Amino acid sequence: MLSARTIYGEIFDNDEAFRLFCSIAAGGEAQGGWENGRIAALVPGSQAGLAAKITRHGADEDRHGRIFAALLRKRGLEPVPVPADADYTMRLEAAGIGLAHTRLRRDEELTEAGIVTYLAHSRVTEQRASEQMRALRRHAGDRADIARAVRVISNVPRPAGPPGHRPGAVITADALHAQREHATYLARRGAHYLLIVKRNQPSLHAQLAVLPWREVPVAHTRRERGHGRTERRTLKVTSVAAGLAFLYAARAIQITRRRKLKGKWSRETCYAVTSLALTQASYTQLAAIIRGHWGIEDRRHWVRDLDWDEDRSQARTASGPRIMASLRNLVITILRLTGATCIAARPALPRPAARPAPPDDHAVLTGSAGAQGGRRCQPALR
Repeated sequence: MLSARTIYGEIFDNDEAFRLFCSIAAGGEAQGGWENGRIAALVPGSQAGLAAKITRHGADEDRHGRIFAALLRKRGLEPVPVPADADYTMRLEAAGIGLAHTRLRRDEELTEAGIVTYLAHSRVTEQRASEQMRALRRHAGDRADIARAVRVISNVPRPAGPPGHRPGAVITADALHAQREHATYLARRGAHYLLIVKRNQPSLHAQLAVLPWREVPVAHTRRERGHGRTERRTLKVTSVAAGLAFLYAARAIQITRRRKLKGKWSRETCYAVTSLALTQASYTQLAAIIRGHWGIEDRRHWVRDLDWDEDRSQARTASGPRIMASLRNLVITILRLTGATCIAARPALPRPAARPAPPDDHAVLTGSAGAQGGRRCQPALR
């Protein structure tokens, strides 16, 4: 006898049916995310509160689309084209329920009628999505392969985890840790990440570099002066609706730093990915997180690498390198605890007083020990 549970079971147990199911869901959510992003940008300034809500709604849809795409990747499957008769949003648009994409692509403010049209369209689609997720949660929510995705999309609280879970924590790391395994490890423990991406991840770096950054407005700017240099940092952030080749990535970040040192300007551009959606961290908060990460670099690694020239240490055998590294860390910690803010500018240690060399027998016999000792003193060590 056919039932909803057996139908869902047939879909999830058959790769081709599963591909079509997830492709329809991912495509619809990604399209909804784009539509909401455009509508939020076109809402008049007098409706700023509504624009913020639309933006959050679009970010959630983006995230849901990435979750369905991740379910496909988890099985090693590729998405398939969505048949026209299965594209629910476009069918609504054809029936006059919703704003046409040609209208959304124009940079013209929405009228009051346009906003009402959007709200009606949103009410219809959200009601349908809510009913679908209730059915999916009821009839297939206990399947191990999709249970977590269903729980997240349905906004069901995560069950309490074992010790080691860090719900809500944000972990930052340099390019060495921009690894899928590390992202999965953090996600399973309820934590978020913000990872710097460099060329050690060539595919991901290339995807980030070719994003249309020229079209993305500057989200945050900061200027600083100190240590003999002037620095200006700009931040651009964009949601990755189509998804990146990196698990749980919600937004891509471009950081541009321009520095003036000794009268010469230099420019550096780097990228980052984060699992924090727009509703979880504002642009200012992202900038603070990134600056905090670099603060660790400046206060510890810079001191070890440049001020103390650790890489040229001659301690290279047995436990010597580890012991010396531990001692350096200990000294840095002590200096910081005593209030040192710039270890490179620490005052020179006082020079010890010169000590005369021990007199030899001839000096003692001739009575010239004092004079000889004065001439034979050794140079003091710093």
